[in-house]
This record gives sequence, structure tokens and C-alpha cells, in this order.
Amino acid sequence: MTFEYPENWIITGHATNEYGGEDVELQDKDNMYGISIMSATNENPQKFEDDLVSSGFEWSGTKEIGNVECNIYEGDHGRVYVFQKDGTSFRVDGPIEVEYVIEDIIKSIKAKK
Repeated sequence: MTFEYPENWIITGHATNEYGGEDVELQDKDNMYGISIMSATNENPQKFEDDLVSSGFEWSGTKEIGNVECNIYEGDHGRVYVFQKDGTSFRVDGPIEVEYVIEDIIKSIKAKK
């Protein structure tokens, strides 16, 4: 996957995952906030949503970000956006304090072809 993020953020981790996609971790340069992005080419968004609910997250609604309809879940550790774009499922986690960064990432994210 590719996406845009602010210049005061850095990628701190990147790996492939068992869902045929990638996991990427970002951190702001002040080490205050982190964002986690997971893509899956062989899972639908419902798998992510089921995992969130079983982990204690609660569905809080939907929001259109760019041209993507996101399901939003909230829990003790922040907010999670689940959506599908270009045939790939995505899960983006982070604290509410950096919601604007998360939304910009969602707008720019592209699945790997």
C-alpha cells in the first residue's frame, strides 16, 4: 500500500501479514502519538470488525472520508477506522487527538496492485 503522511511523522515498522497485506506503524517525531495501518487482500472488513467487537471496541457510526465509507469503532485505546478501497480491506488505528492525520491517510491510501 501507499499513502501520504505529514513530514513530522516517521514510519517505525513495516511487515507483511497473514491476510495477504501489510502492517505499517507510524509515530510522530515527538513520540506522543502512533498510528497503525493494516491492509488485507484476502479478508473482508467484517473480519476486522468482528475482532474489534470481541476485543471490547464499540461501533460508533460511519463517516465518509474522501470517497470511502468508514465504519468507526471506539475503545480504551483509541479509535479504529475500517473500510474497503480498491478491493482491499483496511484498518487504521490511532488516538482521537490525531484524527486529522488518520483521515488524511485514509484519503490518500492506495492498495498495492
